[in-house]
Amino acid sequence: MRDLIAIIVGILGCSGLCAQTWNFGVDAGYLYNILSTKEYKASGKNGFQVGALVDYSFSNNLILESGLYFQRKGGEISGDRILGLNVSRIDFPEMDYLRVPIMVGYRIRICSDFSVAAQAGAYWAVGVGGHSFVTGINSFEQPYHARVSTFSEDSAIPYRPCNRSDLGIALCVNLKYRHIGIKMGYDLALTNFTLYGDSKHRTFSIGAEYWLK
Repeated sequence: MRDLIAIIVGILGCSGLCAQTWNFGVDAGYLYNILSTKEYKASGKNGFQVGALVDYSFSNNLILESGLYFQRKGGEISGDRILGLNVSRIDFPEMDYLRVPIMVGYRIRICSDFSVAAQAGAYWAVGVGGHSFVTGINSFEQPYHARVSTFSEDSAIPYRPCNRSDLGIALCVNLKYRHIGIKMGYDLALTNFTLYGDSKHRTFSIGAEYWLK
């Protein structure tokens, strides 16, 4: 990750003498998130994201993009005695994050109104809310299905809260016609979302953008 940031800074430093333009926009769309786990069975869930974007373009077609997104992710983990506890399934229907990406890309202009850009960079996200459902067997050997807060501990049942901080690599392709764009992205988390099987987020997204310029 440090090498990636150094490369981004180096590219921008070499482009510092070029003309620059700012652009601002909004993004909204669909995402599909799955938890990559080593030990247990995992399945994905549909979600959505909305965000505000800022674009810094250089005359040599290099672009720097950042912004602030609200994302709702989901996922599910199941297995026998998860973490050695009498827990068989954990459903994460709502995992809400604020996400900040920093992307460097190169834009190819097909014509005066249409362009294609490939971007790569890093993102950091923080969990701000959400709930989960835990299914298992309690101390009285009775089955239960309980709702808990995703990022907060609940002493009433054997649940370990998820990490709020999420850091990873972000990749995307952007098609833009005049003020309207379509962005397809993929986030590859490097940090563990939860202790349940050392799970990490894998997120595909597609959304529509509107830019002021």
